[in-house]
Amino acid sequence: MTGKAVVPRPPAGLAARGRALWRQIQARYVLDPLEAQLLAELCRTLDACDRMRRELAGGSLVVTGSTGQPRVNPLLGALEAQVKLADRLASSLGVSVPGSAGAGKGAGHQRKAARTRWRRSGNVASVMPIGGGRDAGA
Repeated sequence: MTGKAVVPRPPAGLAARGRALWRQIQARYVLDPLEAQLLAELCRTLDACDRMRRELAGGSLVVTGSTGQPRVNPLLGALEAQVKLADRLASSLGVSVPGSAGAGKGAGHQRKAARTRWRRSGNVASVMPIGGGRDAGA
C-alpha cells in the first residue's frame, strides 16, 4: 500500500492548538484507542491552558477576595494544574509538547519511550499498548 496514511479527524470542540497537535501526532503515529483518548485529553487540556492564558493576559493577577482582601487570581492555580496535567498526558504518550512545562526536559527519555511503544516499519507505525505487557508486541 502506498500513499499517505489517513489521519483521523480531530474530536469536536478542539481549538486551533488542539487540532494542530492532534493532526501532528496522528500523522506520525498509529494510536490504539486508549492512546487516542489520551491524545484527545491532551489536546483539550492545551486548549484550556490557552484560554486561561488569554483570560489572565486581559485581567489582573491579583483579584478581590470574598471579604475584600487582595488575593492571587485563582486562574493562576488552575492554569498550573492544567499545565501539570498536560505534562503527565504527554509523558504517558511519550511525546513532547512545545510550550509546556516539560518541553525539552527528559527528551531522551521520551524518545526512548516512544521508540519502545512505536515500532516503526517503513512509513507505518505500529503502536504498543501503553501498558507494554508481554503480548503487546505480538
